[in-house]
Amino acid sequence: MAGIEFEKDLLFAKMGYQPHPKQRLFHDSNARFRVAICGVRWGKSLAAAAEVIAELVKPNKRIWIVGPTYDLGEKEFRYVWEWYFKKLKLPAVEANYKVKQGKMLIRTPLNSSVEVRSAQHPKSLEGESLDGVVMSEAAKHYRSTWEFHLRARLTDRKGWALFPTTPDGYNWMYDLWTFGKTLEDWDSWQFATSTNPYIDVKEIENARQVLSEYAYRQQFLAEFTAMAGRVYSDFDHEIHIGSKLFNRHLPTWRVIDFGYTNPFCCLDIQRDSSDHLYITREYYERGKIIADHAAAMKRSAIQYEAYGADAEDPEAIESLRRKGIKATPLKFGVEVGCDLVRSFLKVRPDKRPGLFVDSSCVETIREFNMYRYPENRSRQVDTEKPLDKDNHAMDCIRMFCQWQMEVIPYSKSSETQLATSRVNLGELEL
Repeated sequence: MAGIEFEKDLLFAKMGYQPHPKQRLFHDSNARFRVAICGVRWGKSLAAAAEVIAELVKPNKRIWIVGPTYDLGEKEFRYVWEWYFKKLKLPAVEANYKVKQGKMLIRTPLNSSVEVRSAQHPKSLEGESLDGVVMSEAAKHYRSTWEFHLRARLTDRKGWALFPTTPDGYNWMYDLWTFGKTLEDWDSWQFATSTNPYIDVKEIENARQVLSEYAYRQQFLAEFTAMAGRVYSDFDHEIHIGSKLFNRHLPTWRVIDFGYTNPFCCLDIQRDSSDHLYITREYYERGKIIADHAAAMKRSAIQYEAYGADAEDPEAIESLRRKGIKATPLKFGVEVGCDLVRSFLKVRPDKRPGLFVDSSCVETIREFNMYRYPENRSRQVDTEKPLDKDNHAMDCIRMFCQWQMEVIPYSKSSETQLATSRVNLGELEL
């Protein structure tokens, strides 16, 4: 093993691995955490396995490949096994390749190892310190696998993590992908299948013709796409999301949707004199009692116009009142409210939509993309309700729109009533 070169290009040449140009971007990154959102057959498992080999030939490295199941984790391990033993012809002090038994391991004479673990067995993810982890088909994992098990394993050794995956809607991988655009030590990409030069373009075109637009965009274009039947299909990341939207000159309301196992959601919402709405901040927590939520909300320095809360839980509203938060009970029809929210999502003659969401409100953005109707939904849009799922922030926004329609009708005449809160919209960072 002493003669093995650690420099990637030389090592890859010995392995017979020739990364295509987009794989080269992935390999050339020095980020600790790399999120590769890839179309099918792009070569994500191959690229991740090559990174594992580049570490495995060094001394004293402990690496895990973690799959949602052992079968899915086996993909990267298969490439590692073939390169290590058949191409590089290196020795091992221990080696197992038993998929059904969940025993896939290579331990080298230099005291390095790579092992496949399954997220189906959380206890197997505890204890050890790691130099690196590959989350195979990362979008199929639960967020908790990364946050409560794997991230901690990398702390003392300052280990790295790779997230090769095809997207699965706007789930937690979208959040990690955004980290690569904003945070130090993170890097992220979106690679369509077509960027793999070894894939026949006719195959891609055939898939485009026969698949639904949703499936094609997700599977071949590597796009974060929401499921069919979205309640708010007009919601668009390019036009509805801004940054630092809070404006001290505008009045602010708070709207609450109660939950314990389901999330307790509280949104800060502002409104300007031209009837634009700005969701500026979210509070989105599970597993806490009302007293905890009330204490957290009272820490805000903002002076709120009023609080509104879902009338379906009068005991929770009374509990808030006992803690000093007087919330108005709100009870409105779901579909009527959804139609009103849709009207705010539409682009207006001023070429701006009526509703904006601050980029910090990640759960609200996720719900806008995931809130949907049942798959067997009838054509009678006004007779079937959306699924009671991914709707906690959505209920807050819907209730706010209906509440404000009662208090101050949305019309041009409302400009005089809100004249004191006028603000130059150029101050907002949209």
